[in-house]
Amino acid sequence: MNEFYADTGIPTDFVYTAKLFYAVADLARKQFFPQNSDLLVIHSGGLQGNRSLAKGSLIF
Repeated sequence: MNEFYADTGIPTDFVYTAKLFYAVADLARKQFFPQNSDLLVIHSGGLQGNRSLAKGSLIF
């Protein structure tokens, strides 16, 4: 999550959104999508779950 945030400036939650973006990036690395595809990945929030992490765990 911290690496994704550092690269994009987009905060994610550790349960759903981080896994979503990881899966999409993994599929892209494996060339699952046709070359020059446009992708729409919807970040629907859910950041409140991050409050349960230890203070200082996240850089955002």
